[in-house]
Amino acid sequence: MPDVSVVIPAFNAGRTITAALQSVFAQTFRRYEVIVVDDGSTDDTGLRIAEVGGRIQYVRQTNGGPGAARNEGVRRARGRLIAFLDADDVWLPRKLQRQIAYFDRFPETGLLHAHTIVSRTPTQTLRELVDATPVDDLTSPPAHVFGDLFHAAIDINTLTVMVRRDVLADLGGFDERRELHVEDWDLWLRIAARHAIGFMPVPLAIHRPGGSMSSAVEKTFRGQRLVIDKTAPLCGTACDRHAGDQAACVRERESMLYSELGYERFWSGRMAAAAEAYRVVLRLRPRDLRASLYYAASRLGRPSIDRWQSVRTAFKAVARNRRESAQPQSENLFHDTMFRRARRALVGGAHALDDLTSRLTHDRARVLFEAASPMSLAVFRPVLERMRRDPRVEFWFTTSDDEWDASSIFPPEGIRERVVPSRQARRMKFDAYVNTDFWNMTWLPRRTRRVHLFHGVAGKYGLDAPVRIAPCISSFDRLMFPNRDRLRKYAEAGLIDPDAPQAALVGYPKVDCLVDGSLDRRAIQRSLGLNPSRPTIVYAPTWSPYSSLHTIGESLIEALAGLGVNVIVKLHDRSCDQSARGAGGVDWRAKIEELAHDRPVVLAPGADASPYLFAADAMVTDHSSAGFEFMLLDRPIVVVDCPRLVEKARISADKVQMLRSAAEVAASASAVARAAARALEHPDRCADRRRAIAHELFYCPGGATARAVACLYDLLSLTAPSAVRESGTHDPQASLDLTPALSGYEARTTYHV
Repeated sequence: MPDVSVVIPAFNAGRTITAALQSVFAQTFRRYEVIVVDDGSTDDTGLRIAEVGGRIQYVRQTNGGPGAARNEGVRRARGRLIAFLDADDVWLPRKLQRQIAYFDRFPETGLLHAHTIVSRTPTQTLRELVDATPVDDLTSPPAHVFGDLFHAAIDINTLTVMVRRDVLADLGGFDERRELHVEDWDLWLRIAARHAIGFMPVPLAIHRPGGSMSSAVEKTFRGQRLVIDKTAPLCGTACDRHAGDQAACVRERESMLYSELGYERFWSGRMAAAAEAYRVVLRLRPRDLRASLYYAASRLGRPSIDRWQSVRTAFKAVARNRRESAQPQSENLFHDTMFRRARRALVGGAHALDDLTSRLTHDRARVLFEAASPMSLAVFRPVLERMRRDPRVEFWFTTSDDEWDASSIFPPEGIRERVVPSRQARRMKFDAYVNTDFWNMTWLPRRTRRVHLFHGVAGKYGLDAPVRIAPCISSFDRLMFPNRDRLRKYAEAGLIDPDAPQAALVGYPKVDCLVDGSLDRRAIQRSLGLNPSRPTIVYAPTWSPYSSLHTIGESLIEALAGLGVNVIVKLHDRSCDQSARGAGGVDWRAKIEELAHDRPVVLAPGADASPYLFAADAMVTDHSSAGFEFMLLDRPIVVVDCPRLVEKARISADKVQMLRSAAEVAASASAVARAAARALEHPDRCADRRRAIAHELFYCPGGATARAVACLYDLLSLTAPSAVRESGTHDPQASLDLTPALSGYEARTTYHV
């Protein structure tokens, strides 16, 4: 029988749950059980938990909120004590040992909590800490603290709480109402009204701060309002601040609550709502000078406040940059000279002044996107479309590639405003810079947040772990990884700290449309002039003088057309560049248009391959990211064997093997055509392998765009609109069974050619 039951609620915690569990398994106290309640996660939380085997009790339930998840864990608990841990936090190794010792010494304790360290890299912080406080330092005995807890004089961090199971059973556990939002505060108040509360003034856990939400303040206010009303009857007997005067007790707490609400509303620019909140404060405390001043200012209206709000936002941004620049420098004594310190201080001051001036002169956040080619824009397009309607954000566009100019990338896609050459962009001030190609970048001398959005998953040109460009990678504030595999390889190569905010596990926004039902197969076929009664094969070679396009491309297209099927030829952007590096000096557009004459062959006109993949029943490729993307549709693939391509494009061996394990491989044009015919007749072949690879290489498809957008808003210190936050939801089974999402397509259709 365990002494302690550890209850961990988890919702979409695939990124952090492993670290949380490892911190439990590392405890010096061993007589515990672990109960993880998966509250309807739609990511890979279940798979991450499965990796630990039988060391935990795993429960999955329909999403009901943290209160319902914790209650389910408590119902299954067998220990006399319950300890709570959130799935994105970690414990110090002697957390349980110290708290058990406290309960042994003070058995009358109803609930025990401790200090918390806040860190955005909990695992790294845990490694750096020395848990050296003596175990017998049990501090003071428990006390009755209802008044301090009710009036927010103390705060109880749930991840440090250990509570007696009989206490929870007596009080009925957490309030499961979703509108409460502060269900933990409600329960701690009910416990504090009847039991002594213990506190250990040493850090026993590390909390990872989460992102912000525009409605968080309002939701928290409504929840606290509900808890205050629910707890008010206890104030007359449990609160020692007002000598049994329940009305005075509640009045003071309400005035504090409305004052905090008014403050947040005021500085978010909602003046009428702020005035309403401060009106309540003045009714409760007529002589509150601070509330009177804020009420008067909010009545003046937004125009008179906007400038002050800009100043406040600017100073907050400057303060944040100063904190980050003050982090310890990895310089040895030889380099740590007075000159270097002075130069660093001077440069930091100049950047701070530039930040402040920019905030005061621009009322919108500026984001610069750099495209190396039209495909780069296709990768970023879903994020751009989600954010460009926000009036607080202003997008600019540039390119520094020698072979593509801005006029050939942006205007064809309807982007004609704020397109600037890279030399002009270098003189401008931006709040964020988004790039999709490490080898084509504009270096901005004025400080900006740098974001990289990967443009493929095929593992070419050493991109799975490019140690040769480590300084370039370290310059980015966020790397939006498409899958765990690449994140792991970057971590193993020492390029990133996998627990740091820089490593953002986002997914691949470009392929969300393949699984979210937004594409119309028939409409795509009509736009290309394809015969819908025929099966369709898409031929998508990669770019390189050593690709299948150069070795057997013309004969292969003719052989595929000879099968009596529609053939879509989707060229890589750089195959249309006639330089030796790209198309090898060949005008492939002209050649394919000539081949298409009197044949059912079309040259895909757009840079984004997704619509053409969606319209196809089978695919032929050599080695391309599009080949892996096609696996999301669970349709057959034929790989053209090109040994020189694998060598010259420095393709990682595991990606070569991975693609070929889910496809038929052939070398000659006729053999490839025969393999394509067999693929159309037997589309189920390799289906399980295709689904497994798609699940591995595309993190939770369907929600990647929303995660990328949230990441950008976080970097810009802007609150994401509710429409953006809610648009990231999708079917919980979408990453496991994708066939229901294929609009207009009958899965497992068999063609006889």
